[in-house]
Amino acid sequence: MPAQPKIIPSSVFGTLRARLRSLRLRVIGLLILALLPAFALMVFTASESRSRVVEETQNNALRLTELAAANQRQLIDGARDILITLAQIPAIQSQDRAACLFFLSNVLMQHPLYANFGAADGVGDVFCMTFPQRMPFNIANENYYQQSMTNRDFAISEYQISDTNSQAIITLAYPVLDIFGEPQGIVFATLDLRWLGPFMNAAPLSEDSTLRVIDRNGIILASYPDGEIEIGQSMPESSIVRLILDENIGLTQGRDANGIARLYAYTPLHAGADSDVYMIISIPTEAAFAESNRILERNLIARL
Repeated sequence: MPAQPKIIPSSVFGTLRARLRSLRLRVIGLLILALLPAFALMVFTASESRSRVVEETQNNALRLTELAAANQRQLIDGARDILITLAQIPAIQSQDRAACLFFLSNVLMQHPLYANFGAADGVGDVFCMTFPQRMPFNIANENYYQQSMTNRDFAISEYQISDTNSQAIITLAYPVLDIFGEPQGIVFATLDLRWLGPFMNAAPLSEDSTLRVIDRNGIILASYPDGEIEIGQSMPESSIVRLILDENIGLTQGRDANGIARLYAYTPLHAGADSDVYMIISIPTEAAFAESNRILERNLIARL
């Protein structure tokens, strides 16, 4: 009779399966142990990369704010030189309205970054101005007029939001002196913050970056790209505002009003001696880390 096949007990199969499963787990464990140093190195490299990105991004933003502040100082210095020259013009000294207006209009065409040029007499009545304004128009109570007349020198107002065009402006003034050196009025120029628009467009910033200028009360004087929508409103990131007012210049991280993580760089935007105005550039953290995240993802895929 043919030999009957031996029947292997099911317990033997169970033992084999358990051993195979244990072996598979050991192999997986060994693979994980072998890959752990590489993964740890990649994570460490990514962390180092993100730290460098934070530092570089914030430093670049800070340099941009400082560059913008320097640009404003140049505009103020330029206005001073222009006004000193205008104070010597016979049409202004004689308060010839028609000749003065013709002359100032040409000056404005040559210096379009300024918003307005004008001249006022010894009691503060403006007798010519390039920006359309209903006459009579008196500025005797304005601090820049009083400072310029009293000190017989260049004066700068604080920022204020214009009633006519909702732009934040400063007014720069210089006295017109008679032959005895007595002030008989002033010439003035106004500078708004619209020059920040081309500056922002030319800046090498990531998408969704913002630029704001705020005063000591956290009121927004200029905003890009939100424009006039935010001007006159309080900056919603109150914790960032408090930090800026405490430190004046620096770098920080935080979240905006929509909960988006951002990197912030801020610096004073100097105007008059009593002017506390600050420029803030913010960059989304996700955009700042985009390149380092792509590198980490590519390395992980290559290892798998």
